[in-house]
Amino acid sequence: MKVITDNEALVQLNDLLFLQSSDLAIPSSIILKVFRSGITVIDDTNRYDFVRFTEAEDIEYFRQLDWMIDYGKVKNMSEEELENLLSIMLDKMDFLDKAEQSIPVNQSQKRHELLQAFSLLVFKFCSLRDILWYKQGHISLNLPEIEPSGTRKLKKD
Repeated sequence: MKVITDNEALVQLNDLLFLQSSDLAIPSSIILKVFRSGITVIDDTNRYDFVRFTEAEDIEYFRQLDWMIDYGKVKNMSEEELENLLSIMLDKMDFLDKAEQSIPVNQSQKRHELLQAFSLLVFKFCSLRDILWYKQGHISLNLPEIEPSGTRKLKKD
C-alpha cells in the first residue's frame, strides 16, 4: 500500500519486498534507501510499516504503479464497495489465467507478460483484502491519515 502526497510517498515494506522480487525496473535511489544495509528482514512484525520517500522522482515512480493500492483512493470506501472491487479483480484474474492457458507454449514472451500481469493483480487483490480486513477489525494497521493540506500523520489503532 502507498500513500502519496505532494511532498512524499509512504510505501509499505510489504509492497517494497514484492517490488524487489518482481521483474519491474526499480530506480536505484529506492533500492539504496530500502536495501542499503545489505540485509533487510521483512516479516510479520514489520511488513505493514511504511518507508518515506521524498525525492520527486521516487514519488512519481510510486504514483505510476497502479498495482500498488493507493490508500488515499480507498480509505473512504465502504466494506461493500471494497468487496465489489475484490469481486471485479477476481474476474480479471480468472480472465488472465484463462488467457495465459490458451497461449501456445512457443509464445513464451506473451505467456510471461500475462503471468506478470496476473501476479501484480493477485498482489493488488491481497492488499485490498487487507484494507477490508482492517475495516472489519481482523487486522491492525498503522495507516497514515491524509490531511486536507496534503500532509499526513500516522493514525494510531
